[in-house]
Amino acid sequence: MDKYLSDSNVSVNIDKTATNLISMRNKRARKEDLPQEFTKFRNEIKEMLAFFISTQQSELKVITSNLKDIQITNNNIETAVTNLSCQNEKFRKKIELLELQGKKDREYIVLLEDKIEDLQRSHKKTCIEIKNVPKMPQENNSDLINMIMKLFTHLSLEMDSRDLKDIYRLPSRKEGLKKAFDTVSVPILVQRLEAIGIRSKALSLFDSYLRDRRQQFKIDNLLSEEENIV
Repeated sequence: MDKYLSDSNVSVNIDKTATNLISMRNKRARKEDLPQEFTKFRNEIKEMLAFFISTQQSELKVITSNLKDIQITNNNIETAVTNLSCQNEKFRKKIELLELQGKKDREYIVLLEDKIEDLQRSHKKTCIEIKNVPKMPQENNSDLINMIMKLFTHLSLEMDSRDLKDIYRLPSRKEGLKKAFDTVSVPILVQRLEAIGIRSKALSLFDSYLRDRRQQFKIDNLLSEEENIV
């Protein structure tokens, strides 16, 4: 009769298998059973995160402060640009006013030049030179006026003595120069210069030059005595 080992050891094998299955069952680990290495690692991670957050917060404060400074600087720049724009606008308006005033001044100068030219033309029209008029002894301006009035009457022309602005006799070379300048005073000479268009500074220079000076005049071989200019 044949014997099989499996038949005689069935119970023993069943017991061993059940024991092995019980010893190999894994239990869920509890917190208090965690290894110390994991706890240490977790603490290190916490410390690292805390340090990172603290650093970020510090840097954020610095960035915020810098942003505030930049914003203040930008505001100051905007204010300065606005002020410069206002000043430029004021300068532009002033320049426009000056250009307009300059244009008006140039137009007025042209108008004055035209008036001066008209005055010069009218002055030339109102000046009459009569030559070869006999000279009277002790002749004065009244004698010359009477002579001119008689001439106009003889020519059948109407003339009022009040229309004569000035009258004088030009000197001859034989009479010398002294008597000629005796009849022309500085105010009369200045008035004549002004009548022909000499104005302002040029007229003042003539006036200051002629007053309180002594002079002699020479034409060819004739030399006047040294006299004060009155």
